[in-house]
This record gives sequence, structure tokens and C-alpha cells, in this order.
Amino acid sequence: MKFSDLAVWWRLRRLVRKPWTAAMLRKNRSAGLRDIRLLDGGSVAIRGGTPDTQCFHRIFGCDEYGLDAFPPGTLDTVIDVGAHIGLFSVRAAKLARRVIAIEPVAENFQLLERNVASAHAQNVHCRKLCLADADGTTQIVISGRNDGHSILTPCPLSKCGEGTMALTPCPLSKCGEGTKALTPCPLSKCGEGRTESVPAMMLESVFGSEGIDRCDFLKLDCEGAEYAALMHAPREIIDRIMRIAMEYHPVPNPAHTGPALAEHLRAMGFRVTIQPSKRKPTQGLIFCDREEVRRQ
Repeated sequence: MKFSDLAVWWRLRRLVRKPWTAAMLRKNRSAGLRDIRLLDGGSVAIRGGTPDTQCFHRIFGCDEYGLDAFPPGTLDTVIDVGAHIGLFSVRAAKLARRVIAIEPVAENFQLLERNVASAHAQNVHCRKLCLADADGTTQIVISGRNDGHSILTPCPLSKCGEGTMALTPCPLSKCGEGTKALTPCPLSKCGEGRTESVPAMMLESVFGSEGIDRCDFLKLDCEGAEYAALMHAPREIIDRIMRIAMEYHPVPNPAHTGPALAEHLRAMGFRVTIQPSKRKPTQGLIFCDREEVRRQ
């Protein structure tokens, strides 16, 4: 037993009915759908033996996005970009008036809707779409796992000698670079590279369609789309966001890096903390907030 396991168990005591069983899920490689009972009477399901167990560990067990800092009902609108199976959204539902959960991949979206319903999170509104730098439709590459799906990520298991996909500029892009659509590597033998056609929206379009005047908390885990979502959004939209907690990822565009995104957000008036991954320095976490919410 490690001290970190005890720390996870201690945090889970306030969230789930069987905290020790939940704390050990990430070490159990058995497949199958597993229901986790929440203290409030609801439940969430994860797919055993998949990255779902790590997602549960990070969001519930380690509070990666800092939700423990907020008492219930203190947030108004929360946006969850890359909602996956809804674990962050379910936690945020207890803290906010409403949560907009954005997830483009069909398999994940189905479990997202199931988890929102089984957790009795009636204030979570699920939207099947992805963020991009233009409205329309784009192709998302399915990673072969149940996370890591991206409109940007190359196939890591390709047998063609380079492990890449052909990059084609997104026909909807207005910036000359922006989001790229990926064509699956024709030589890949791994079964990855399958694509799904999904609706794409700019961040400002999401704000408009959902009637968002102010976003108290924006969470992003969208496998490279964070750069198009934030670096091309108008200042008037960024000014409505009070806090951001996000993952950043390596992408083909050399101008799109975590440090570059952090500097962009500082220029937008945020206090920014960047935490590169020790294992993969080109990816990590960024946390942002504004002076007005720090005083609250």
C-alpha cells in the first residue's frame, strides 16, 4: 500500500460509497462496465481495463482540475470540453447552476449521457460536437482506445515506418493554418485511424448558442483542439471566462505549444500556472484565473 493510495481513498470517502474499491480500480485490468455508487445515491459507469479507470482516478481520486475548492452552488456556468464519459461534468454538476458537456465521439457520448442520467445530474446539458476554429463538420480520428481521439493526433501505431497520418488543411479554416483534418495512414496495420464525421463549432458559437454571458469555469481536455479553441477566439469571448483548467498536447504546428498558449492567456488578463508533465514535457496542465474571482 502506498501513501498516495491512502490520499486517494481519503478524498473518495466524500464522493463514493466504496472508496477503497474505487481507489483500486486503476490497478484492476479486468474488462467490462463497472458501476460506481456515489454518496448522493447516483452512480457513474466506467469501462474496466481502459483509460476510463485513469480518468476516474484523476478527476475523482486526485481532483486534477481543482473542483474541491468550490462549495456546492458557487458556480454559474461550467463548460466541459472533451467531456469524455462525463466524470468531470458529474462532479461539477454539484457545484454549478448548469454544465455544458461537449464530447464528439459517439461511443463516449453514449456513456456520457448514461452517466449524467444515472448521477441525476439534471443540470448537465450534453452536446455532441467538437471545438474548432470554424463552424461546420470535421473528421475526428478514433485512437483505438476510448480516449485520445483527436482532429490532430497522428496514429502512434502505424506500421508504415513513420507512424504519421496525412495532414489536409481543414476546408472550413479561416486563419490559413488552424484545424487540420487527418486522413488515415493507408499503411497502418493497427486498426486505428478510423474517423467519425462530427459537428464542429467555434468557442464563440458555443457561447452564442447556449446563451452564455459568463463562464465561471472552462475545462478543456480535447487532444490538441485547445489551441484553435482559445488562440483564435475573440477577446470579447475570452473576457467572459473567469477560470480555465486544461490539458495541453503536442500538435504538428510548432507555434502551438503549452508555453505559447500560457503566454497568450496571460496577455488576455489571466494569472497562469503551467505544469509540464514529468514524463512527457510537451504536454501538461494549465490553470488560469482572474483577479476578480481570486478576491471572492
